[in-house]
Amino acid sequence: LHGSLVLLLGLFAGFLLVFKLLGQVALWPLPGFDLTLPGSPRAWNTAHIGPIFNGIMAYGVAFVIALVPLTDFRQKFVTYGIVFSIWGNVAFYVGSIFGNARALTGGGETPYGTANIFDLLGYVPAAIAAAITIIAISFLALGAKQALYDTKEAGAAPSLTPSMSYGGQKQQTPAARPQAE
Repeated sequence: LHGSLVLLLGLFAGFLLVFKLLGQVALWPLPGFDLTLPGSPRAWNTAHIGPIFNGIMAYGVAFVIALVPLTDFRQKFVTYGIVFSIWGNVAFYVGSIFGNARALTGGGETPYGTANIFDLLGYVPAAIAAAITIIAISFLALGAKQALYDTKEAGAAPSLTPSMSYGGQKQQTPAARPQAE
């Protein structure tokens, strides 16, 4: 859900990027009207492409998390961590549009200007998201390494079938999980 929402937000930002570049809202053949958007074309380009990549990352993590053995804690950390990360990155993209310092710092002087509140609101969640993403992807990498080790020990070929066990219990694939009615 969150990956899709962020991806859609990135697609919508693509329209805003075009409007920024043209200096007007123009959807041919409809008549256009002048519009001045804040930020630079570069910031709007990042606000367009960044959420799309973050949405794709969320899809990838959702796929991989079902294939690797993770403890309950690590599975929850990866799941909620990636959700926080993609939205934290959205805050960064917005902060870079409205901030003076491209949301690269929470305060002070930069080569781009003196940081303002938008820089702070973009920087802090993105900095936290960066750390969380590194840890989450590390958990996935360790789980994948464990899966390969387990299959080698069992003499089996690696598989993309989500059949690893968690704490002695066989993992339920999304299709096998009971559905709420």
